Amino acid sequence: FTLQMEYPKNLICLSNMPSVEETETDKCKVVKFDKTPKMSTYLLAWVIGEFEYIEDKTQRGVVMRIYTSVGNKSKATYALKVAVKCLDFYEKYFSIEYPLPKCDMIALADFAAGAMENWGLITYREVRLICDEDTAALEHKRDIARVICHELAHQWFGNYTTMQWWDNLWLNEGFASFMQYLSGDTVEPELNLWSMFMTREYANAFKLDGMASSHPIEVPVPTAKGADEVFDVISYCKGCCVIVMLQSFLGDEAFAKGLSAYLTRFAYANTVTTDLWQYLSQSSGKDVGKIMQCWTRAQGFPVIQAQIVSKEKGILRLRQSRYLSSGKPSKSEDETVWNVPIVMKVNGELVRILLDEKEKDFSISQLKNA
Repeated sequence: FTLQMEYPKNLICLSNMPSVEETETDKCKVVKFDKTPKMSTYLLAWVIGEFEYIEDKTQRGVVMRIYTSVGNKSKATYALKVAVKCLDFYEKYFSIEYPLPKCDMIALADFAAGAMENWGLITYREVRLICDEDTAALEHKRDIARVICHELAHQWFGNYTTMQWWDNLWLNEGFASFMQYLSGDTVEPELNLWSMFMTREYANAFKLDGMASSHPIEVPVPTAKGADEVFDVISYCKGCCVIVMLQSFLGDEAFAKGLSAYLTRFAYANTVTTDLWQYLSQSSGKDVGKIMQCWTRAQGFPVIQAQIVSKEKGILRLRQSRYLSSGKPSKSEDETVWNVPIVMKVNGELVRILLDEKEKDFSISQLKNA
């Protein structure tokens, strides 16, 4: 997209890309912005208003600015510090450079959503960027860091590589929700963001997905208008949870390698869930598509019952059944057999197993001396 805007001289005009040409008339300015990369239409953005900003650069020299209403820029220093460190983290983790010359973030006084990941011009509700770093409550700082890390993750998951259609929304939101904790824990470890994962994503996902009225992560979305219905706890929270489970099972090295290959292959292009499974399978040597298909295509989740059948032989028996908050499921409600990746620590040693049947015995040598 190449955008040209005419606006009052006393205001500021921003868009996804830097300006390349500016002219003036008696009362207005005319600005032409540089051409954007190939991207989805929903990411095109512009903002006109009275703003001031603070600025910093990443290690690679990407200019990052936070725009606020006049008089509030000093309260954006904490957000800018988090944002710069987070962008550096993502470039290293994905092994892919942020492709735009700048990344603006702007605090808007009247903004319905928490934030929106427009490429190069991320819009936020004021409370998600502005705080007094010395006096702000821990919870406020956590929310700021979490949302910034979420939106910056979208610059790769969603903007650089985009879902083919809204039925794969979770590829955007589930991954951004996961990456906000992974990156946030690295750039601001004192916030202990993973504790928020347990009380926010994990608890909310289990609460809704334990109901008989829940729905799978991947659901048909016939029209764009229907997309609003899948911006929910299942896409965000359950999507995040299944990714945490998968990353733990594959190991972070194989997981990150697969993500990088996937993003590189589908740069400026559209994907579906099975594309991601293919590249994670290649990096890990495991059949990720087979492991994950029920987790995204079936509603609900299983309860795992464990029994040590023989400690001397190290035999562990696991059984799965669907959990329903309304009570024990009927036979017809408990037909799904999940492939459950399980990571456990026995005598200080990590053990990874896959429960792919309703009931299965595992021989685990570490149990003999546990």
